[in-house]
Amino acid sequence: MDPVTYIFAALVLGGVYFYVAKKSWSSAIFWALSLVTHNFAWLYFLTFLVLTREKKLLPALAAGLAWVPWLWRQTDSLNQGMWIERQHGWFVFKTLKIFFTGDVAYPVQNLFWLAAIVLLIISVYRLVKTKPAPRNLILLTALIPPTAIYLESYLWVPLYLERYLLPSVPLLIIGLGLSLKPWRWSKYPAIAYLVLALVAIGQISGLETKPAMKLAATDIAQQIRPEENIVVDQPINYLEMNFYLAQLGLADRLYSRLYPGENQIPEYVGVELVKPQAEILAVPADKPFWLVKPDGSVVNYE
Repeated sequence: MDPVTYIFAALVLGGVYFYVAKKSWSSAIFWALSLVTHNFAWLYFLTFLVLTREKKLLPALAAGLAWVPWLWRQTDSLNQGMWIERQHGWFVFKTLKIFFTGDVAYPVQNLFWLAAIVLLIISVYRLVKTKPAPRNLILLTALIPPTAIYLESYLWVPLYLERYLLPSVPLLIIGLGLSLKPWRWSKYPAIAYLVLALVAIGQISGLETKPAMKLAATDIAQQIRPEENIVVDQPINYLEMNFYLAQLGLADRLYSRLYPGENQIPEYVGVELVKPQAEILAVPADKPFWLVKPDGSVVNYE
């Protein structure tokens, strides 16, 4: 994951923490830093500002104005298209599953997911039954931004990606913990959940979670013939394959397909770092090629 995402998440958490600790000016500083670190920080800040109606947080907006000059350029680049797919169905359950258990399959994942849902149901029930408290603010700050960006993605350009909503994970955990804390039986499900979490961590640590692009490049290099080329099915994989193929002396035979409905590769893919886009897209139509898919699998087209 991009280190900037972790920094942005930490700054958002700092903004929430210092406000709850009644240190509004420190909170404003953290919010200001978050606004110039990551675009999605605006979702969390505006949500938090509306919920708290705290005027002492307004100075953070002044620092956030430093982001405005890049707004038009970023908006224009979005109109080129995005590699992120539109969300379908009950996105909330999919997102919560990724938040609580991750998106990599491991033996205790479903059991871990069931335990998380039980705790979530209990905490929401207790939240409804009790008076407003900091946990309300924390839970709403965790849940409103994902909902807002989902609606934006549905109506305009798809931007909904769980890793861009990383601050929601610790906020959700803290909110649930605060909600369950007054419950005298909370320690028993908490212990069970902790045991499951430790087992899950142990299982995940032994898995390969990244598409095997290096293995794909090596596999192709062992079988490719002089007349064959290499094509990545999605532009987002171009730079990674170029890196591995360059070590094997095959980078000059690498090309890329376009995203459906697009006439060029979006700038965020970073193809300008390698060679002109026109050359990357100039796949020889009369030659056989190896197609590299996003999951690292390869198909040979004669």
